[in-house]
Amino acid sequence: GLYVSIDVPKGQVFFVVSAEPYAGQRRENTYILGAANRLEDHPAFVVRGRVSNEEYERQRPGAGFTFSGGATEKVHLCADGADFWVVAWVGHPSKIPGLGA
Repeated sequence: GLYVSIDVPKGQVFFVVSAEPYAGQRRENTYILGAANRLEDHPAFVVRGRVSNEEYERQRPGAGFTFSGGATEKVHLCADGADFWVVAWVGHPSKIPGLGA
């Protein structure tokens, strides 16, 4: 799969507004976008789905996902089966629309 690392300083979060597989970039019948603090950790699923009749069917929506940077102060995204467009915020939860107090 493909990996991208995002710095998430202590006290801040990584918040996914949306995560969509690219149309036409399908490599397999199923696809995932996962997130973990360490590359060797099993990722939490941000988006998971399969392709049926050339349409993406989501089993996990890919919006509203929040992850801290943990001890590494990083979030590693890993994609398998498709490429993704990801719109996300990194910051203190009180400063992120939809998460603020």
